[in-house]
Amino acid sequence: MTIEIGKRYKFKTISEEYQSRNNEKCKVIRPLTKEEADIEEIGKMYKVVFEDGTEADVFEDELEEI
Repeated sequence: MTIEIGKRYKFKTISEEYQSRNNEKCKVIRPLTKEEADIEEIGKMYKVVFEDGTEADVFEDELEEI
């Protein structure tokens, strides 16, 4: 799946930190840079904003098509 900037996705994670947000909708703001995330080690990550305005850094595989 190709992640599109500005598009809305459903968030789904196994991370305890964000499990309360499972199935919430979020909008992708931008990809994280190499300075913000170890992309080669962990893969692509994105800065997203949830509908309540909370921003988070998420893994590509935590975003699902709506």
